[in-house]
Parts: sequence; C-alpha cells; structure tokens
Amino acid sequence: MIISFKTLIINSLTMVFSLIIYAPMLAAQTPVPQSKNILGQARPSYDALTNITLESPLVADIIVTKVKKLPETQTIGVPANRKRILIIAELQSLIRAQKGLNSEIKFLFDAPLDSRGKMPKLKKQRFLVFGSNVNNRPDFIKLTHTASMLPYSQDDNNVLRNIIRSIIASDAPQKIVSISSAFHSPGTIIGEGETQIFLNTEFGQPIAISVVSKRGESQRWSVSTSEVIDINASEPTRNSLLGHRLACGLPNSLSNENIEASNAQDRRKAAADYDYVRKALGNCNLNINWK
Repeated sequence: MIISFKTLIINSLTMVFSLIIYAPMLAAQTPVPQSKNILGQARPSYDALTNITLESPLVADIIVTKVKKLPETQTIGVPANRKRILIIAELQSLIRAQKGLNSEIKFLFDAPLDSRGKMPKLKKQRFLVFGSNVNNRPDFIKLTHTASMLPYSQDDNNVLRNIIRSIIASDAPQKIVSISSAFHSPGTIIGEGETQIFLNTEFGQPIAISVVSKRGESQRWSVSTSEVIDINASEPTRNSLLGHRLACGLPNSLSNENIEASNAQDRRKAAADYDYVRKALGNCNLNINWK
C-alpha cells in the first residue's frame, strides 16, 4: 500500500497534538512518591506528631544560626549513622513551655549522616524542636530524644498547635492503661444489642466504648469520657487526641479475662464488637523514630 507524503505529515501532527493534550493528564495520574525532608524524615503522621508532643513539655519554633562540632569525649555512644553537634538557634516562638527562654538558645542534636557520611546543611534552616527546659539555664534546652527536631512547615505548625490545645484542655482524654471490663447485652430482637467496654486510664478518667447493633441499620460505636454513657454520641475523629489515645492505647484484641458474659454467644459478640472498633480506628501510625 502506498501512503502519500501529505498523509504521513498529517498523521505525525495528529500524534504530536495528542501527546500535548494527554501528557498533563498522564502526568496527573502518575503517583508522585513522597519525598523526605532535610533530616531524612517522612511527613509526620498525626499519631507521630501527637506522641512526641505528649512527651515534650517544651515545643519551640527556631532558626539555626550556628552549628558546632563537639569533642569525641562528648559523642560517646552516638550511632555510626549520626553525628552529635551543638546547635545555636534564634527563637522564633515558644509554642509550649513551663518556663521562658532566651532569644538565643542552644541544644545538642544527633544529626543524621548520608551514605557519604555528610550531615545535612542545617544553618539558616527553620525547625520545630521538642524537648524540655534545663534548670537555671534559659539559654539551653534538652531535646526529648536525641533527634526530636522537625523541619518547619506551616501545616505541621497548625496541626501541632491544635494538638497542644487538645492536650491542655480540662477534659482532655487521658492515656489508656488497660481494659477494665466488657460485656454484651442482647436486645429483644435477634441480632440487636449493645456492647460496652470500660477502660482504665492514667489518672482515673472514665472512658467507655459503646457499640450498638440494630437490624436494618449499620453498626454504630461511640465513646464517652464521663460517668454518664451517651450511646447517641458520635464516634471520635481519627485525627484527634481521643482518636490517637484509642488507636495507640487499645490492645489489638479483647482478652477473655476482660469479658463478663453468662454464655459463649454474648462473649463472642463482645469480642467481635471490639474487633469492629479496632478495625474502624486503624493502626497507630508512628511513622517517625525521634531517637
């Protein structure tokens, strides 16, 4: 078959215009891998950010002004993939603290090393740091862990401030220590009923989970943080302090020792309802190792 030169030109132009039109669409459909920050960390999950904030009585926004190397006598025990340094920084804002700080502060930091043994360039970079005050040293802080420093972003700053507001609230949910008891009460209609799970907390705050099953309706669960159990309450938001407490504090399964039941059927239902709650919460996502 003979194809004219004119036809070849038209076909070529059609292919070029097709690529121009569809290239942005193809690029949009291609997943972009999440890049790590200057310290080799992924974007912190809500659980990771909440966890380090709960451990840290001091949170500050700083800009690094100087980095000083330390003598070998002060770097004993540091892992081979890190280098301990002294950071001198300008305080931008004190987000959470028990005491004040100077405008210029210092702290020790175990900086990560790349494959060539090089540290990241920290000078003039802005960070969020998590730690505590040092007695009688308003110019010095101690990091909660040897590497509990996070490159600054406005999004993380906003989430962090919301977390702190939740932590210092008078009705803040306490740390879950264990499960106290659980039982299932069957309804008058087969397949209906309610399971209640009572939790032990760090300082005795009452927390109870209710799971309600009704025929023809989706299973529903809620959490009460007072003496009065409100079965009409909504389930907690996952990215909230209560959601974090539950996801990171509840055991993976309900032990038979915690279930109060007069028959095997109610025992199985209580365990199944607990599994339903655990699945709805998802895993505790501590995606950053701050140590």
